[in-house]
Amino acid sequence: DEDDIEEEEILLGRAGVLSSARIVGLNQDEGKAVGDDAGWCVGNNDVEDIVFGIGKVDLTGSAGGVASIGPARVLLVLDLNGLLVERVAKVKDKDIKARVGKPGGPLNAGKYWAFLRPGHKQFVQFLFDKFDVLAWSSAQMKNIEALLNVLLNNEQLSNLVGIFDQESCTKACQDPKNPYKPLFLKPLCKVYKAYPKYSALNTLLVDDSLYKSVENEEFTSIHPKEWTRDMKNDKALLPGGSIREYLEKLACSASTATFRGVPSFVKAHPFDCGYSAKELDEQKQLAETARKGVQELEARRLKGDG
Repeated sequence: DEDDIEEEEILLGRAGVLSSARIVGLNQDEGKAVGDDAGWCVGNNDVEDIVFGIGKVDLTGSAGGVASIGPARVLLVLDLNGLLVERVAKVKDKDIKARVGKPGGPLNAGKYWAFLRPGHKQFVQFLFDKFDVLAWSSAQMKNIEALLNVLLNNEQLSNLVGIFDQESCTKACQDPKNPYKPLFLKPLCKVYKAYPKYSALNTLLVDDSLYKSVENEEFTSIHPKEWTRDMKNDKALLPGGSIREYLEKLACSASTATFRGVPSFVKAHPFDCGYSAKELDEQKQLAETARKGVQELEARRLKGDG
């Protein structure tokens, strides 16, 4: 995601549909409201609730401790910008307006232009057919809703498990190359708290930024290379494409009685992210920066400073 820093106003055409899929919802298993009203997902830097550390627990079954959990329906926690769409601020590129309505041109998403990734429509329908889906972007909620209005139809919007935004992220630190850009992380434990039927065993984060997963258990995410509109021959979302094919295999595995969970699958089937060696090194450096930021937050909390 490209994180939102400034405040913006966006008019939404289908806000009524979107509101039913917000993070605030009814936990049917426990019969009580969860989400914003529960208190833990407002403020977002409650480090004692969210710091796991990669590799804290072996969930892959390599030590013989994980039994089969299948058949199971996996929750996909989906990034938006860079995965399904590229958004461009209208104030930054006014020439784009001339391409509206033309093949491959952008759609109107509030104060942004939204370029849809090739094959996104069929891909999104495949996701809702085979998985539970939660949208999580490090943008502001109003901007996420504007994107979802152009990405999903009404039925898909109503079938979202939830929508998490910047307010549910951990602000670890600032990007060392951009002092105005925070590094927002996506601690999956907040998803598990909001929706207790999900855990690290049946949840997969799909996000183009490696650093966003540093608080999560190992092998609970994949990180496809960020998509931009200049990638003309991209087929990752199409049948046979890298992302579509990987998720098809996951859905197939999860439908069997021998499925041992997402971490076991991801460890056995490493995802080819598509990054060059240089790009991957940059991703790892950012992840290390974010990890240190979380450690500093925790240290301050223990001292009583945070």
